[in-house]
Amino acid sequence: MNNPKLIEKLKALYNDNSKHSRYQNIPAFVREELGYTETIDENWRGDTARYNYLLSQFDFTKEMIIGDIGANTGFFSLSLAHKYPSIKIYAYECNPKHVEHIEIIKDYFSISNLYVEPKMLDLKNIDNLKYHDLIINFNVLHHAGVDYDQDFVNLDNFKSYAISYLAKLREKTGKIIFQMGYNWGGNKQKPIIKLSNDLDKLAFTAKIFQKAGWKIDMIAIIKKSENNYYENIRKDIFEILVNGNDCHTEHTDILNAYINKMNLNIFSEFYRRPILVCKRNQSVD
Repeated sequence: MNNPKLIEKLKALYNDNSKHSRYQNIPAFVREELGYTETIDENWRGDTARYNYLLSQFDFTKEMIIGDIGANTGFFSLSLAHKYPSIKIYAYECNPKHVEHIEIIKDYFSISNLYVEPKMLDLKNIDNLKYHDLIINFNVLHHAGVDYDQDFVNLDNFKSYAISYLAKLREKTGKIIFQMGYNWGGNKQKPIIKLSNDLDKLAFTAKIFQKAGWKIDMIAIIKKSENNYYENIRKDIFEILVNGNDCHTEHTDILNAYINKMNLNIFSEFYRRPILVCKRNQSVD
């Protein structure tokens, strides 16, 4: 059903020229009903591969409470809430125009199981966060010190901050699906991990989660096909990364051979970010 005024309003909110505008896809059900879409080049960056991986890892047909941190214009929150009425999902987003974008679609489609929280989940706000069965945290953490928690983070202490942040978040959820960028604040001139060091990205991210008291269940990396998709890394590689001590020297050749075989260098920086699925480590409670 074409609704020109509604589409015009959504387009204005979506294209607000803020730092994180024009970032997410428009959910499929919105495109189909309203005929409204935004052009995203998914060869460079997109949500489809991550969404499909998310669906493959969790059973959303069961009742559960989900938090979407940094919900942006609501692709994940809206898509999940619309598809799975048994879940409750909280979309946490600090950009007021993006909040309004989510709210308009939520109201138009009468999505009663979606709750929009207009806030940034910095260290302080995590303390007041409700408990979730699952938290989605995609590409937010590397903006700490630039977009939020500016008084606590710089490039030099980013690792220790990340561990503290993830440790706090562990108290608020049973599971997390996580992805981060490796340029601090999105600035290519300030890499947390250099673009070419795909193994270091895996090792760094696994380490901060373990130090923060999480148990890593899965690590996935991108695979090339007609439609890019995320695939869990090989079991022996997973065991080295998770059980090794900062990637022991004796394992370096095995790890590098595997990474080289995956041809991650053919992808954009966005797709060279691994995804981790972790659960709360009860042994540290």
